[in-house]
Amino acid sequence: KHRAIGGIMVTASHNPIEWNGLKFMDESGLFLDESDWKELRGLAEEVRTGKVDIGYVDIKRMGRLVNFSDAVREHVDAIFSLPNINVDEIRERKFKVCLDTVNGAGGPIMTQLLQRLGCEVIPLNVVPTGLFAHEPEVSTQGFLSC
Repeated sequence: KHRAIGGIMVTASHNPIEWNGLKFMDESGLFLDESDWKELRGLAEEVRTGKVDIGYVDIKRMGRLVNFSDAVREHVDAIFSLPNINVDEIRERKFKVCLDTVNGAGGPIMTQLLQRLGCEVIPLNVVPTGLFAHEPEVSTQGFLSC
């Protein structure tokens, strides 16, 4: 849709904050396969060691900033269009979901996704401050407090 030739996702996934990472994607939006990853790592090493000069561009002449404020809605719409997601069946169940995204990036999109699926969402730590409320894999709240 946006004619990107690749992308980089900044992520901590479900890891502790010190394990934030980068996930590289190709033009199809999929993560690099092993061959492409090895090629990228090799190029990065050649640049790092000075074997290759990629010709840095002055920041004032580099790219442009694009504010894509509809990214969450568009992504949720794409999920809803998947043939193996039965939205009506999920809505009929009227799930009650306690959501704790530990203040990571997933808070807004998961809240919106669950609400659009007709779930009652009880939010815990869903503001994406990036300062984890607790270790992602460990609940300090306990299920019953939801």
